[in-house]
Amino acid sequence: MFCPKCGTQNEYGKFCRKCGTNLSGVSQAIGEPLPDEINHSGTATPARIGQARGGITVGFFSQAAIANDFKDLADHKAMAVFGNVKVDLTGAPLPPGETHISAYSLFGDIEIFVPDNVGVRITGFSSLAELKLRGEKVGKGFFDVNEYRSDNYETAARRLHVEVASLLSAIKIRR
Repeated sequence: MFCPKCGTQNEYGKFCRKCGTNLSGVSQAIGEPLPDEINHSGTATPARIGQARGGITVGFFSQAAIANDFKDLADHKAMAVFGNVKVDLTGAPLPPGETHISAYSLFGDIEIFVPDNVGVRITGFSSLAELKLRGEKVGKGFFDVNEYRSDNYETAARRLHVEVASLLSAIKIRR
C-alpha cells in the first residue's frame, strides 16, 4: 500500500516506514488486514505469510524507521548514507536467545532502541565514528575493531548482537 501523506510504498506494518503516518485507516479502507501478532518461532501465521526474516532499511539522504511491532527484525540490516535510521526493538519482546542485526553507516546516524533486560554485544569496526551503548561511549573513536559486551550479556535470556561498520557517523544503542 502507499502512504496517503508521503506516497512511500509500505509492504508491512501499521505505520509508514518513511514519515510514520498511521496506515490502519488505509488498510481498513482497502480491505487489507494489518498483522495482528508476531511469531518469533520462524513459522508463518496467516498475518505474516510471505514475510521473511531479515530485510533492509535504508536512510539515503533521508530518514527511515522500522519497528518490531509487526515484523521479526532478526537478521535485519540498517543502512544510513548521509541519512538517519531508527530501529525500534521495544514493540514486541525479542525471542529468547540471540537476535542478530547489522548497522552500516557512512556520514549518517543509526539509533537502535533496545529494552533494558536485553544483553547487547557489538562487533565490527568503526572509524572516526561515535559508538554508544546506553549513553556510554564504546571505543576510542579514531579506528576501532569493536568487540564489546554489556554487563548482562552472558546472563540475559534475550540478547542482541549488533554487527557495525561505521565511518564518519554515529551508532547509538539506547533504551
